[in-house]
Amino acid sequence: MQSKAHTGASIGSCSDDDVCVPLTCDLCKAEIPQSAALTFEGADYSAHFCGLGCMETWKLSQPAKDSQPTV
Repeated sequence: MQSKAHTGASIGSCSDDDVCVPLTCDLCKAEIPQSAALTFEGADYSAHFCGLGCMETWKLSQPAKDSQPTV
């Protein structure tokens, strides 16, 4: 029997388990491939898998950064 994601999509098998382990978004529970999320393009992949609404909700929940540089 083939593994299924929470959305019902098939999850393919792979020989390198540490690459195939999906990460789960804390907000929308979407599965994001670890190999995609842990790259410099991770934010773009997260927006693709989670959606822009989820990304906006996450950004609003983060503490505001001080815009003044520290000296």
